[in-house]
Amino acid sequence: MSLAQGRTHLATPGPSIIPDKVLEAMHRAAPNIYEGEIIEITESVLKDLTSFAKTSGDAILYVANGHGAWEAAVANLFDPGDTVLVMATGQFGLGWADLCKKMNLNVILVDFGFVLQKLQEMQFCTLLMATVLGKQLLLIYLTQEIQF
Repeated sequence: MSLAQGRTHLATPGPSIIPDKVLEAMHRAAPNIYEGEIIEITESVLKDLTSFAKTSGDAILYVANGHGAWEAAVANLFDPGDTVLVMATGQFGLGWADLCKKMNLNVILVDFGFVLQKLQEMQFCTLLMATVLGKQLLLIYLTQEIQF
């Protein structure tokens, strides 16, 4: 006897419910990347991104996996030598700390159980970074020194 009710959904990190309209669109042939529809769509997306960002500058598409998005976020938020506090509760937090070190940031890495003690030892940092519920990221931009 099957206990399944309805279609199985991908749930990593999920739940990620994919609408039928999107699933149907995925079943068409890949477009020619050198001419036609894809060029028109790309031009429209770039124009819309510029408008959405309220900038007179150019919008740039950054093609990468999730870790590439991490790198883009760090590159756009910090300057080399900035100090960041990474509160890690597992591999994702450790991954953030490792990436920040590779990008020449001063990293204060805190295991979840020792947060208050490390905060008291810290003089100043630019951003508080923490993973929440596995992969979601909590960012708190600090504009003043933390005082205790």
